[in-house]
Amino acid sequence: METITYKGRDYALRFGWGAQYLYEAMQGVEADGHVRPFNPNSVWDLHRMLYAALTAYNRETFTDDFAAFVAELEARPADARRWTERLVGEIAAWGESLRTGQPPEGKKKADAPPAP
Repeated sequence: METITYKGRDYALRFGWGAQYLYEAMQGVEADGHVRPFNPNSVWDLHRMLYAALTAYNRETFTDDFAAFVAELEARPADARRWTERLVGEIAAWGESLRTGQPPEGKKKADAPPAP
């Protein structure tokens, strides 16, 4: 898990189901009723996913709405780029964890508890 400093405060930058759900809720649907897919080549999609990730995993402390978040990205373009690059790394680690069954940080997944 990464940590970023946003407006002078440290926030966890993680990716997982929570961020994916929030992103899809923001994304809207196509004419055929399907959620528009994430496009990693779209700055719009990357910044909305970054917002979703920060919101999902910092619920108690990250309170900016999307407009305030975009204003901060515009004020700090170098930070915005760095945060987006870190997000892409978190997405890749999460995808790998789904493939391997190991947590994103390489720690051994806990065994399931014994059946009663």
